[in-house]
Amino acid sequence: MVLFLLPLKFKNSLKGSPLYKDSLQPGLARIVSLGTVLSAGIRKRSIKPIVINQQPWSGPLVSVIVTCYNYGAYLNQVLTCLESQSWRNFEIILIDDGSTDPETIAEIDKLKKFQSPRLKILQQINQGVVAARNNAIAQARGKYIFPLDADDTIDKLFLEKCLLLLENSPEHFFVYSWTNSTGAEDFIWKTRDSSPDLLLEENRMGFAVFRKTAFNQVGGYNPVMAGGFEDWELCVNLVVHGYVGRVIREPLYNYCVKPGARNFHALKKFKDLKIKIGNLHRETLKVQKKRLVKLARQLYRVDGYLVNLARDLQAEEAPKSFLLDLYNSDEFGRGDVEPLSVFKDILLWAGNSPATILLTLDIRWRERFLPNDLENLFVYYPEQYHPEHDVKPFYEYLEHRYRPDKVTYKQVKERGFYGKSFLG
Repeated sequence: MVLFLLPLKFKNSLKGSPLYKDSLQPGLARIVSLGTVLSAGIRKRSIKPIVINQQPWSGPLVSVIVTCYNYGAYLNQVLTCLESQSWRNFEIILIDDGSTDPETIAEIDKLKKFQSPRLKILQQINQGVVAARNNAIAQARGKYIFPLDADDTIDKLFLEKCLLLLENSPEHFFVYSWTNSTGAEDFIWKTRDSSPDLLLEENRMGFAVFRKTAFNQVGGYNPVMAGGFEDWELCVNLVVHGYVGRVIREPLYNYCVKPGARNFHALKKFKDLKIKIGNLHRETLKVQKKRLVKLARQLYRVDGYLVNLARDLQAEEAPKSFLLDLYNSDEFGRGDVEPLSVFKDILLWAGNSPATILLTLDIRWRERFLPNDLENLFVYYPEQYHPEHDVKPFYEYLEHRYRPDKVTYKQVKERGFYGKSFLG
């Protein structure tokens, strides 16, 4: 608590010191985390949850909408990241918005000949991204919609983590993650839960996954936003209609900013586009504010949340998997384990293992653990995938889908990182 009493210049100087990183920062994070838990506990005791039964969905659970205009050079990259998703029950609708450059035309023709059952290709005369997305979503079969620009990518666990939260939430919730912005400038865009008070000040809602029914109710993407920020306006419109945005505090979306691109020009028109969104929704927000705040604070409990998350694999088809549960581990929580050293050990183990490695961590270690490109290493922060941070549904999901053998970090160290030794 001493840090809060120091003048600002001393706080800033401390933040770069080893003392802050090794002692004060983890302690402060723990205080913030404890405050969140306590406030959530008080709210749970004062508000009775509404019980919802999750309904089964036939067909793809998600429709990924990829829009492309002269971005043929990026198509292989975006389709590869989708092929690498840990969650497999989705369809891809690629809509070509009247591309004219030879490379894009050639790539689209190549994909059409490939005829992947997961991929549907649409083509139209050039109408802009708003019309392209609206037209593609009209043909989507998924319960949920996820728009993805052709020059962006997502983490291999993006769909799985978003669906875990959505299937444990009521129908009027939508979800997004933090964004890793690259290109002209590198930074992590830390989005947050939707708030009626802050909707119009700046865009703090990310690239969302939402229900198709919600999209239809609000009228889709607004043609007025043809100049940019159509995602922001859609999220604002969802909230205005009673929908609640929830954030996964992990940088799972990779957003590329390129000089000369449409979004690059939109940033230059930020003030004008912001005014346009305000003119569309400010009055309704003012009238509906109390109702929207109440909707965001209401508690829910979803029964049958595994009905669409369950994956019915035959025993011989299911890949062997191990769960290293450092989220609940005493050996990791005592403070005598260096996170980066642990992560290096785990990377070495996973790199030598044919099995799927499921690693769970406390969210406090998020910034200490590097992203990994290993196809078989899945890193989770359990409290992130439930609107009330309940971890029980997450662990039940892991057990049902992966049926992992549980191992400790000590066992990993003792067995010399060779996955085959775990396989007996």
